[in-house]
Amino acid sequence: MRPRPALPFTLLAEPGVVRLVAGEDLRFALRSPGIDVWLPPLWHALDGRRSLEEALALVPDPERGDARALVEQLVGERVLVGAEVELGVSPEPHRLVVEGEGALRRAVDRALVMPQGSGVELRVLCQDELDDHRALIWAERSRDEGARHLWASVGPGSRALISPVFLPEEGPCFACLIGAFRLLSPAPEVRDALLAHARAGGTVLPMPFPPHGLGVAAGLLLWKASLLAVQPLAPACFVLHSLEARTLEVASHPLASLEGCAGCAAR
Repeated sequence: MRPRPALPFTLLAEPGVVRLVAGEDLRFALRSPGIDVWLPPLWHALDGRRSLEEALALVPDPERGDARALVEQLVGERVLVGAEVELGVSPEPHRLVVEGEGALRRAVDRALVMPQGSGVELRVLCQDELDDHRALIWAERSRDEGARHLWASVGPGSRALISPVFLPEEGPCFACLIGAFRLLSPAPEVRDALLAHARAGGTVLPMPFPPHGLGVAAGLLLWKASLLAVQPLAPACFVLHSLEARTLEVASHPLASLEGCAGCAAR
């Protein structure tokens, strides 16, 4: 990972505290003895070009553990973002090629009111069911054919998911996302059983989702795709978004490449 600030934060240091300020709405106060000494040079080294280990090497040994924990916290809060993907992509219009069937696909088709012109192809797979097998095959084909791709699903039932934009040449892949779901699942054996069921030709039934929620999910998908043409390129293009049906909340989640991922190794 090559972290960089998500926004142009101004650094304000005084004994025992460093404040990060981005406009009027985003302000962070980081407090620890000596943090005003070691954090500023570390912060300036987190420019998206150095690896995390290279930047941490600038911190004295006694504080390096605290520095690593702080960076991980700031990544989790999206104050710092990974630059592996962002640095490799130039903003440009994208032309959506939508695949899949079901209620979510129909919602995306209805939301596509603007005609699709020229641009870089962005493949989109819409799913109403938890069929990881089909999605993995689609993602592998898109990767092997050099196509950028994005996945959206209401298969979980309680939430809609809009994936990061996956690039065939770099960054985390769709298999990393499925692996992350498995690691976070309280019952990964159920997801494994569903995958085996689909691989054996079994049917995975679609889940219903509130009609207004389908419209919101389709809007989020198209909004994310539109940001690929905006300068500077928005980090939101490369995170997972979830829309919770019960609370109507939209959350974003960073995705890292999983160590040993077979999908990444296949590039």
